[in-house]
Amino acid sequence: MKWLFLLIVVIACTLLGTAMVFVDNGIIRDSVLCALGALLAFLAAYQMQSRYSFLDDD
Repeated sequence: MKWLFLLIVVIACTLLGTAMVFVDNGIIRDSVLCALGALLAFLAAYQMQSRYSFLDDD
């Protein structure tokens, strides 16, 4: 479960970085889609962290 959580966090950070690159290049529509995807991924990671207490096991 911990690896799924980390994968979701990495994907969210990647989407957020992609959104910033798109804004810098003036591609607003794709930037908004990437930012919304990052928001949903961060919310999913937060729900996993708060719901499952066994994320810290090895």
